[in-house]
This record gives sequence, C-alpha cells and structure tokens, in this order.
Amino acid sequence: MNTELNQPRTFLKFKSCAHCQWQPCERLRYGGVFPGKSMVVSRSDAPPNPVDCPFLVTDPEQLRIWAEELSMADLVEQTEFVLSQLDVNMSFAIRQSHFVMSYDDREGRIRLLLALWSAGGFALLRIPHHYGSDDKMRRWLHSLEALTPTVHHEAQEQEPAATDDVEAAPAAETVRLMNPRWEHADETAAQERPEETVVGDTILLKADVEGIPDGAMVSFDVYDLAYDPPSRIAGVRGANTEGTAEAEWKVELADTNRVSGKVAFEATVRSKVSERVEVPVTEGPFAILLHIDVDDPEARDDQLKLVDADGNEVLLINVADMKEIEQDVVRLTFPDIDMDTKYSLIRDYGSDEDGGEDPLFVDMTLNEIKELYSE
Repeated sequence: MNTELNQPRTFLKFKSCAHCQWQPCERLRYGGVFPGKSMVVSRSDAPPNPVDCPFLVTDPEQLRIWAEELSMADLVEQTEFVLSQLDVNMSFAIRQSHFVMSYDDREGRIRLLLALWSAGGFALLRIPHHYGSDDKMRRWLHSLEALTPTVHHEAQEQEPAATDDVEAAPAAETVRLMNPRWEHADETAAQERPEETVVGDTILLKADVEGIPDGAMVSFDVYDLAYDPPSRIAGVRGANTEGTAEAEWKVELADTNRVSGKVAFEATVRSKVSERVEVPVTEGPFAILLHIDVDDPEARDDQLKLVDADGNEVLLINVADMKEIEQDVVRLTFPDIDMDTKYSLIRDYGSDEDGGEDPLFVDMTLNEIKELYSE
C-alpha cells in the first residue's frame, strides 16, 4: 500500500492551508464525498484563526440554511453535541433555556446555534456544492477514495485556489420578506373583529417571500410586548406556496392570567427578518369553558340555553355548531349580554339522550361567574 495515504500533509492543499495546523478537514473525505456534506467541529478542535479555509462556513445565512435542512432529530442531536463541548463561561453566557421553548422548537434551536456559532462556540465545515469545478479541491477530496494521492509541489503551493469560498455557485437570488400580516382563521371572528383578537383565537400569520423555492419553510416568531425586551412566546413555521408563507398560531399571552395586551410577530428565512407586526389582544366578550365532546353522536342535538329570570331565552347555541378549542373543551361566548342581569344556563340533551335538561348555573350574573373564574 502506498504509505503516502497515511501522510495527509503531503496531499495537494490550498494556499490558505500552508500554515494551518488544524486537521478536522481530513475527516470530510471519509465515508464518501458529496456536495453539501457537513461536519460540526467543537471549539476545542478549532484553530485560533482559520483564515480563508475553503471548507469553513463563514456566512450566518449559510449556517441557517444548513440547520434548516436538518431533520428535527438531527437538529436536536447537533444542538446537544455543541452544548456538550462548550466551556463553562460560554455555557453560562449563552443558555439553551433563553432560546429553546420545547423539544420541537426548531427556530429556537437554530437561533441558539447561530448565537453559539457567532460567539465562536463551534465551527461548521462543508463541502462546497460546486466543488467539482475546482480541480484542485476535487482531486484532494477524492484522493483517499481513489488511493491515488497527489504529491505536494512548491510551485503548486503558490497557485491561488480556483475557489476558497464555501459556496462557489453564482450569486443566488436575493431573498426578500415583504408584507407580513395576519388574519383570523375563523370566518365568524374575521367578520366580527377583523382588527383584534382574543386569547384562544386561531390566526394565520402570513408574509410574501421571494428568492426561495416553493416548499421552503419560513419561521414566524411571536413576542409579548408587555415585557422589555419583548418576550418570545411562540415559534411556528409555514411553507412557501407560490410566494406566500403561512402558519397557524393560537393566540396566547406570556402570563396566562392576563386576557388583553399586545403581541407582535416577525417572519424569518435564511437570515432575513421581516418587520414586526402587532396583533392586538382584547378582553373580548365574556366567555366560559365547558367540558363537552362535540364529536359524541349523542351530543350532536344538544343545545345550550341562556334564559333570564322570566324564562325568556336570551341565547341559544347548538352544540353541533361549536368547535373544540382543545380535546372535549369548548368556549361559550356571551356577546352583548348584560353582565349584571341574573341568568340561568341550561343544557338541553335532546332526543338522542332521552331528553332532559341540566342547569349549569342558576340565577347568577355574568359578573358573579367572572368572579368565580378569577378565584
């Protein structure tokens, strides 16, 4: 066997490699060479100043693209690897809990990796997608596979590499995010309060986008503006479809005891961030939560009746027309109902359950019910 295979320093390298004592790039050649192949390198293995390394990712947008292309499981694995290699000082300075809200918080994990990468917590090596157009790079990458190492020559050492960039492709189309906006997912809510929301509403976060393909994911981050700085309370993602990205979000506030305030969201894709758009959250009409399984066939003909002290029907709701906000839970809203008049709320079980009625509350004002809820 040719002993030169065990002497990687004799392989044809690039001008920028002349004084580099860093060897992780050698591992890029093992296990197959293909465009985009990447490798995370811990801070302890990184050189002090890897200037002009042809494999080193130096653009945060390229790092984001790499992270967005990972599966959720791979993203978690890479995040945990980077965190496990940090020194004590950086572990305290950049904490996972400040970025990641849950296991599947993809955007939070990407932001964490970007922060750690920017602080020098790790490096990312990646084979350029168009490395085949650089004869020097192609031969070096494949030299182990072909068992034909190329001998290093001083004259060749002085030749500039055809590409020292991680991505040698022609400049990609500029990515743009425009017109971030929101709308109600529910048609009734859209008609009744198109410019405001209440806690529990489902709204659609949207943005127009250029420069990314159909199906590429756009992230939407939501912030509660009651805090300084604003507190990130949610992250959702939606695919680009013919120039528009859209994702559903269920309105909430950071403090579950609050029922009104303002939140704002921004769209993010490939390091491009849109302007923030505010979403007003109002107290809205008084509402209560009831445990009802609207999918139970026996409940489909049930009705909820609100009657006054004289027995007059003030509000009638068909259970079949209600939507669960979570499993077996519905919200009953009392629009334009006097909060200081006594009412009774009755559930009529209909013929499927042999009829009968069940009072849910009797001779109480909505303000009294509200006080009970707040206790």
